[in-house]
Amino acid sequence: MGCGTSVYIIDPEHEYGRLAQQLGGVDVPLALGSGHSLNVLDLRPSDHRDESWLGPAAADAVDLCACICGGIDESERALVEGAVRQAYDEVTQPVLRDVADRLPRETRVAVILHRWVHGSLGQMFSAHTNVDLDAPIVVFGMRELRDEMIAPVHFLLAEALWTRIKRRDRRRLLVIDELGLLFEDATIRRFVVSLARRIRKYDGSLVFATQNPGDLLTSDQGAVVATNPAIVFLGAQRPGEAAKLQDAFRLSPKQRTFLETSHRGDFLLSAGKDRLSVKVQAPPWQEEVMRAGRTTSQSASRPPP
Repeated sequence: MGCGTSVYIIDPEHEYGRLAQQLGGVDVPLALGSGHSLNVLDLRPSDHRDESWLGPAAADAVDLCACICGGIDESERALVEGAVRQAYDEVTQPVLRDVADRLPRETRVAVILHRWVHGSLGQMFSAHTNVDLDAPIVVFGMRELRDEMIAPVHFLLAEALWTRIKRRDRRRLLVIDELGLLFEDATIRRFVVSLARRIRKYDGSLVFATQNPGDLLTSDQGAVVATNPAIVFLGAQRPGEAAKLQDAFRLSPKQRTFLETSHRGDFLLSAGKDRLSVKVQAPPWQEEVMRAGRTTSQSASRPPP
């Protein structure tokens, strides 16, 4: 932050919102009635709308509709893209409702979208973006997300953050907590795998935490994410998890035993071929900030004005 780095935190349990506010950032709880919205039609800000901009922008909106509808076939995709392009042509600042209104009313996509562009769902998915994505720290709290909203919200976050990371106008750090939970969703899984492979090209950094790293190693995509970081801190593990990490990170029997017997703050640092046991302890000022954040983490966040 002190060097102009933007920090985004994807927070499934909504534990970091107050901490972000104390550090000058914003807390964005994503839930029905939260008052926060991300407009898929303005994720790519631009002063001109030529085809090089319109094509990808329209594809984003089509893909979100596919996500909401549980998939769409080619004929439905063509209908939605036509409606998106018409909305861009006829409305200065369109939202998803403008797309839905331009679809034939009796089509499956139009029927499904109708619910998502009105009422509480419409407040989140069919309103102009009111989240300050350029704040120094932005925490996206997702504890109160309903199951049906998870994939569409993940899609919007992935597109919004990836668009900003690719700008290369400043360093950007993406922190993902409880990655094991998020990895169950295909949308966020593809996003994280792509980031793990490409984010360094755009002067960005990816930090993630998970209590069950062994779960990531059960799939090829998870293994890419788990073993790609330049630096890894491995904390205390149950014997079964420690065995998986021993194979993935080529740990010695002594290092595996260290993981099985570690205490709070004990970590095995892995960087390239090097392994080093370390003790991590927050300085007093940091403990104070974190303690204050924890004591208010259950407080309801106010929606934006």
